[in-house]
Amino acid sequence: MPGRAAARPVLVAAAALAVALACWIAACNSSGAPATPASTTQAMTRLLGHAPTGAAATVAKTGVLTVAVDAAYPPQSSIDPSSKELVGFNIDVADRIGALLQAKVRFVTPVWDKIPLALRKGEANVAVDSLPITASASAGVAFTTPYVYQNAAVAVLSGGAPLTSAADLQGTTVGVVAQSVYQLWLQNLGTVTVRPFDSESDAADALRAGSIGGLMTAQADGWQLIDGGAPFELRGPFFYQPLGLATARGQLDLIAVLNAALARLRADGTLAGLSEKWYGGHDITKRSAGVPRYQP
Repeated sequence: MPGRAAARPVLVAAAALAVALACWIAACNSSGAPATPASTTQAMTRLLGHAPTGAAATVAKTGVLTVAVDAAYPPQSSIDPSSKELVGFNIDVADRIGALLQAKVRFVTPVWDKIPLALRKGEANVAVDSLPITASASAGVAFTTPYVYQNAAVAVLSGGAPLTSAADLQGTTVGVVAQSVYQLWLQNLGTVTVRPFDSESDAADALRAGSIGGLMTAQADGWQLIDGGAPFELRGPFFYQPLGLATARGQLDLIAVLNAALARLRADGTLAGLSEKWYGGHDITKRSAGVPRYQP
């Protein structure tokens, strides 16, 4: 049949890439011995089975991977006040990817909502910035497989109500950061009084004062509040969003090598270790069983 014949080259290419990926993850060469690529071009060619094209070719030629991050979101990425250097989970992930590709990592720091534009304009090759893999966020960009999962939790005062489901939130006034995914999700329930705030710290102050019954935020942000001394407990998670690395659309070779790098970092425990380092011993690289996905 014509459809089967047309699909065969794609299937063959996918199978070849899978074989290359399996060996690359295991860090082996044709004899089964450990192998370290001598250059970015060699690393990418070994994986892809052909010379890299598009943005991947640019990275290979220059030996530089330009990474976009927002520098104001600890522990993901921020500027250390002492060293004045970028630090954080996403910084470490980007550095590990660069090492696997034998590429030097160069960071650029547009504000969060300008990152897709920086990718489309070629100012960065990839964003390692905890971007949600959603239809609305993907205009002009493409995503890798997820590298972390962002759970939505509700912070309550210590000893507060044991909220375990969306139904338990009925009749509760819940604070959120204005225009956040948490505001959208709660408003769609139609049974919760939603109170938007300009910042998470303002919402946390309102919860401390008892003027709201809960604060919906990322589970990791809730952990930070508690570690910082806030008298809160977390309820949930209520939903999750997968987060991925992002490139400009059409960069198939770059997406392929980034996915391979992420797979290797998962397989050898590096991703989980970095998560535990930056998120107080918690592993956010695995999806919580039974938690539904929300895609605005």
